[in-house]
Amino acid sequence: MTTEKNPSNQEQIVDRTTFMQYRPTLLQFVSLVVLAAPTLAADESNFIRIKPFSGMSLEVPKTWKAVDDETKAQAATVIEALFDSSGLRSGAAPKPSGMFSARLPSQDVDVSVTIIAEPGSASQRQVDSLTEDQLRALGEREQKTLRETIEPMQLRLISFSGMRRQVVGGKTALTYEVRTSDANGQQRVIANMIFHLGDRKFTVTTSWPLSGTDLWRVVFEKITSSLRFD
Repeated sequence: MTTEKNPSNQEQIVDRTTFMQYRPTLLQFVSLVVLAAPTLAADESNFIRIKPFSGMSLEVPKTWKAVDDETKAQAATVIEALFDSSGLRSGAAPKPSGMFSARLPSQDVDVSVTIIAEPGSASQRQVDSLTEDQLRALGEREQKTLRETIEPMQLRLISFSGMRRQVVGGKTALTYEVRTSDANGQQRVIANMIFHLGDRKFTVTTSWPLSGTDLWRVVFEKITSSLRFD
């Protein structure tokens, strides 16, 4: 059962939601990205609803490849071959926590959606009651920590949207979008959605090359709008 904290602890949400908490997620994300070709159209027939973790589901391209805690040491597997018609992995119950990444391999473009499921301690009520000043402070802290995290990886932060609230799948997420550039000047977009659901927390990270924004934004809007939470 989720215990609501009193308003004096509201700043703790900001502290718990800083980018530093998701630093391992970014490093994991960068190391796991697979090259993808911009040939996917956001067509219903290309998608399958899956339940990578208990308490949530989403639609992803069925021909994309999956990497998670079980497959990351193996060759990536086509998602359609891993999940049955009910969205379960080989009929097994979804795990409560872990990492799941869906990507379409190619030789030209890095594209993926990654989900991190982990225990949580903040509620939807606390997220909804954050003030504009708290959101601004949260965004500033996230931007600072993000820059400190990616610079050793030879990446440069080009822009940061600031922290916002967005209702997705009937839940309020804390969201932000950044643009980065590598040593060769190649730019990409990374968008984060963080869902605080009491004792559960889900972070959904999507990333695509800036040059393919028109195509990939359509695809990822399809994916993120399909998010559902129990």
